[in-house]
Amino acid sequence: GISLKQCVEHSLSNIFTKMGDELPKDIYKSFIGEVNKGIFDALLRRFKGNKSQIAKALGMSRGTFRKLYRQLYTS
Repeated sequence: GISLKQCVEHSLSNIFTKMGDELPKDIYKSFIGEVNKGIFDALLRRFKGNKSQIAKALGMSRGTFRKLYRQLYTS
């Protein structure tokens, strides 16, 4: 199967191809935000929105999950 690392490399390669000669700005911050949203979206579907179960699956407190959730979805 394909590894997560390979998925990341493929995605970034596609982004760079589309950008052409334009230099990426804040690529790390943007990419990490998108990855986190993907993780959260998948877990929200998997656990039918149960934030306590999602926080547990992520190995964090519900408060930490809520903070990250607000940062990702209100900006």
